[in-house]
Amino acid sequence: MSQALADLLISAGVDNLELFPAILKNNQTGQAYPYQIYNVIGLVATMDLQGSDYETYKNAEPMGDTTIHELALDESRIPNLLLFRLAENLSTIMVHESI
Repeated sequence: MSQALADLLISAGVDNLELFPAILKNNQTGQAYPYQIYNVIGLVATMDLQGSDYETYKNAEPMGDTTIHELALDESRIPNLLLFRLAENLSTIMVHESI
């Protein structure tokens, strides 16, 4: 992510990011851009299974690689986090509306 985005998230109160500085460089111009390699720490299982439309591998429990067509959340299971990965689909990052 860009340094500007990392700064914005941190200033908004996101405290579960692991950040590693990285420099992207344009080989033609030599211009360097400060970026951050990031990891969102923590997985949260908040999907409302009855209210969501999803597919799982071989009808397994919805974790990790679930294909989600329509997502409904059980808000009572969402901890006090401004940003988190959805445990049912690891590539989904949920962001609080205040961000």
